[in-house]
Amino acid sequence: MQTTRWKQRKTDTRLLVALLIAGACVTVFGLVMLAAGLRPYREAGQEYDNLRRAYSPAPATVAAAPAVIPTVTETAQAAPGPAEINPDYSGWLTVAGTDIDYPIVQGEDNSKYLTTTFEGTENKAGAIFMDYRCTDGLDAPHVILYGHNMNDGSMFGGLSRYLEDGYMEQHPEITVTQPEVGTLTYRIFAVRETDTADKAYTLAFADEDAFAAFAAELGAPEGTGRMLTLSTCGDGGGDSRMLVQAALVE
Repeated sequence: MQTTRWKQRKTDTRLLVALLIAGACVTVFGLVMLAAGLRPYREAGQEYDNLRRAYSPAPATVAAAPAVIPTVTETAQAAPGPAEINPDYSGWLTVAGTDIDYPIVQGEDNSKYLTTTFEGTENKAGAIFMDYRCTDGLDAPHVILYGHNMNDGSMFGGLSRYLEDGYMEQHPEITVTQPEVGTLTYRIFAVRETDTADKAYTLAFADEDAFAAFAAELGAPEGTGRMLTLSTCGDGGGDSRMLVQAALVE
């Protein structure tokens, strides 16, 4: 009888140890997967922090640290500018008082920079990019910039805050600094949730009157000559989108 009880206790102990080991393995696996999931955020964040320290025209928005500036050659007299790092560079986007402070690129399509950072690294954070159909670049009557709605609030992840009462009034201006040209200032006039079929994604206009009608329909101030739209994925997933629209201050 005692032998049977001893064997039962031994079996129970082994089962408990096996369960503890299995639980530990599950925990370790979960931590490994969590770390792997956070790695792209960390790597993209470091890249864009370094770019801000080196090139952002806005006051520093990251903690002071030595700038890691890419170099072309050991004999280079000066660090390269953003256009030397990436020839697709089109300007620098800043929304004062927010974390939106990024270089803008324009590729040959709207796919490349969905998963490619400014410096060319494969990363789900991608880059802030201009619609490739804006053939006149920032001189186009309507410019659309895309960015991911990242879970950590980076890229265009912070745009959802514009849905909060008073946020647009506190952060009304968007600036785009163009290389060797100057800074364009836009004032936000509309923030809304929509989908990819929205007329707001129109980029081609027959003439100035057609653009004026388009701008008026979207609620732009009278006399708006150029518009900027920031577009990111909406919280509804799928084709849902969040738009922040602004008129050029002339």
